[in-house]
Amino acid sequence: MRRYKNLSVKKVDISVSEKIAAETGIAPIVAKILYTRGVRTKEEALGFLDVERLSFHSPFLMKDMDKAVERIKKALEKKERICIYGDYDVDGVTATTALYKYLIKKGANCSYFIPERITEGYGLNKEAIKNLASSNDLLITVDTGITAVEEIELANSLGMDVVVTDHHSCRPTLPNAVAVINPHREDCPYPFEMLAGVGVVFKLLCALEDDENTEMILDEYSDIVAIGTIADVMPMVDENRLIVKHGISRLSKTKNIGLRTLMKNSGIICGETVVKKINTTTVGFVIAPRINAAGRIASATLAAELLLANTEAEAEEISERLCDINRMRQDTEKQIFDEAVLMTLEGEYMNDSVLVLANEGWHQGVIGVVASKITERFGRPSILISLDGEIGKGSGRSVTGFNLTDALTACSTELLEYGGHELAAGLSVSTEKLDEFRKKINEYAKNHHPDEAEAVLEVDCEVDVDEINYATFKAVSSLEPFGPQNPTPLFVLKGVRIHSVMQVGGGKHTKFRVDTRNGAITAMYFGMKFDDFKFAENDECDIVFSLDLNEYNGIVNVQMLVREVYPSERTIKWENAEEEKYFRRFEKYSGVPNIEEFRETFKHLTRYLAGKQKKLCPYMMGRMIKVGSRPIGYYSFMVILDVLEETDLAKVKRNENEYIVKLNTFSGKTNLDESVILNKIRSLE
Repeated sequence: MRRYKNLSVKKVDISVSEKIAAETGIAPIVAKILYTRGVRTKEEALGFLDVERLSFHSPFLMKDMDKAVERIKKALEKKERICIYGDYDVDGVTATTALYKYLIKKGANCSYFIPERITEGYGLNKEAIKNLASSNDLLITVDTGITAVEEIELANSLGMDVVVTDHHSCRPTLPNAVAVINPHREDCPYPFEMLAGVGVVFKLLCALEDDENTEMILDEYSDIVAIGTIADVMPMVDENRLIVKHGISRLSKTKNIGLRTLMKNSGIICGETVVKKINTTTVGFVIAPRINAAGRIASATLAAELLLANTEAEAEEISERLCDINRMRQDTEKQIFDEAVLMTLEGEYMNDSVLVLANEGWHQGVIGVVASKITERFGRPSILISLDGEIGKGSGRSVTGFNLTDALTACSTELLEYGGHELAAGLSVSTEKLDEFRKKINEYAKNHHPDEAEAVLEVDCEVDVDEINYATFKAVSSLEPFGPQNPTPLFVLKGVRIHSVMQVGGGKHTKFRVDTRNGAITAMYFGMKFDDFKFAENDECDIVFSLDLNEYNGIVNVQMLVREVYPSERTIKWENAEEEKYFRRFEKYSGVPNIEEFRETFKHLTRYLAGKQKKLCPYMMGRMIKVGSRPIGYYSFMVILDVLEETDLAKVKRNENEYIVKLNTFSGKTNLDESVILNKIRSLE
């Protein structure tokens, strides 16, 4: 039987959701989605939908905030030299620039330092501390520093005070700093832990204003803070929801010259008009990657310079460079992804619960992004490691239910260094200990997660074709901003028939239309190669999707953004019956493909393969190849493929449910009556 990615439709108490809809006047589909997000009452529903009802917590509830404010204000009064030490990802860059802009505005003698990812690595390093201590009185870390116990002791010994602001997981021993601000501290009473690094900086700015000018801080910095919060994949609840709501609203009219220039160069703004809707998706997939690319491929300082640019000419030059670097990043990611997939499929890794993949020459700056794609591709935690001599530096991504930092802690004896979040972490490992680390983390997964953590595609609710319209799109949009813990709603449409299929972007993406009572609806499946799409015209399927608007020539239509396509229940039954027939082909007579089926199959393969070796799906071929209007089916296709291989008309490599096929050149005719396979099947008649 074929295996498909796990699908889970969330359960909804219809009586509760209908009551919420009736009491609030919201659309029933929105009430269902709210129910799946923990909303059970009218008051909770109104509070969720009206973000302005939320309020910020006092920054002084955060442990050591008072100490940090006192020390920074002292530095401002005495004109002491301050340096901000940031991280090279989007969260770190935005945190650095927000704090820098604020302190400069307050008249501070301030500079900033962001280490180079490749040459200096993550976090505080002792050489940098030595250099900075000679010219600074106060060091403020942002989005880093919580594990830098030795480095901060060094700073203390050199006469430089340190204030740590961070949001990463804490170790048992905290750094000996003037103040350590981190909502994850066990002794921190702050009511919301899940702020980004830039979110912690936002709270510091509010505290420096004595918690009296939060609106001013929002007006000045929420666009930058929102970008870092979205890019670091923070839960879109509580204060993050407020920050992002304000920030996205501000982005369309941002005063930040660099940001506005970047949005123009990436097609979000044309002239002075916003032409692409700005939301968490736009930030996460258009703006953030261009900022992130600097730290991954070149230098994060370049991205900071963009956000701090004072002239359009300066911003334009940097923005163009970032866009060029981003294209390089995309090419590098694709190369590493292809190599990692091949390594997984052809190596001994397929039985591992946690994929640990290592290779010389993999760019350290992009392996984290590739790890995310590998985890998505195989539905398992993955760690990609770039080898350089005796040391390997890695980046890992996990799935819900498997805490990656806990797993790394259990393997700490095999690692040189590690740190991160539940779902994302970094590490360094000695090359000679790599095999032992792989073995140990898989033992940990087996002992602590015997059912093997797998990616599950969670769907909010099933919808009818009549619900796919503009009114539904607008209703669902009221739940924005979307992100973790408030994801973009996913729907499933069951038992629909595909009207037509076409390739987009030179075959990199697939576009298809599905039949409905009111005509065909467009479905865009980005990232699904046309040659890998396992469905054809007239196939019946179930589609998991989110709603989107497509505007073309002034006409706006609702379309589906496809996440996954499954065979319908009826199609699966048909496929299973066909598969059973094929597996028992030499036990029980199920018929022999006729000459017309052979001819149509050979003609179709000749067109499809076009003289090349290609991957194909027998299930799809069985549905696509027809004699008249009747599909030949999986059974007939597989028997024909076996015969083509037997008679040396085709070369076939098998890999689970996918086959790599190439037609061989030949002359003359082939007598099918001499086929051993066909005669063996006939003998059962």
